[in-house]
Amino acid sequence: MLLKIKYIFQMVLSSFSLSEAETSTVAVQPPMARNAQQSTDSTGDLQPPTLRDEEMESDNTADFRGQTGPRLPDNFDVLTASALDFFYLLFHPAMFADMAWHTNNYARWKEMQDQPDDKWAETNENEMKAFIGNNVLMGINALPELDMYWSSNPLAGNSAIQNIMTFRT
Repeated sequence: MLLKIKYIFQMVLSSFSLSEAETSTVAVQPPMARNAQQSTDSTGDLQPPTLRDEEMESDNTADFRGQTGPRLPDNFDVLTASALDFFYLLFHPAMFADMAWHTNNYARWKEMQDQPDDKWAETNENEMKAFIGNNVLMGINALPELDMYWSSNPLAGNSAIQNIMTFRT
């Protein structure tokens, strides 16, 4: 099961990571205010953007009159809803089948590029639900190392995660 977690983490991280060549050319710029003017000093370094005086004095922003708070379905009762009902507000049930399909597809693609992994087993919708639920739980109970969640030490290990996903090496 840990192998599946590592495949999923690798898939997510590889989609967000930049190569060394890309990071050397990425220039981080501070966000500019609308109609802001940016100038350089005598050394050619960029200076923080400034607004013109007339823009500072004008107040042409509209008052916010929209509904605040979460937009819940009309038939959703927060007093009787279960934790799973709230979970499905964030993660639509149909999403898990897509996640399983993409994870399996990515694993097959990686095996074709590298070498077959005899420990890999296809994942499914229920395992994806468990994976996302475990990630939520890991966010609440943060530990410094991933494998610490499966520790037999009662002060470090998390029995809920251990019962949902077994540790395999």
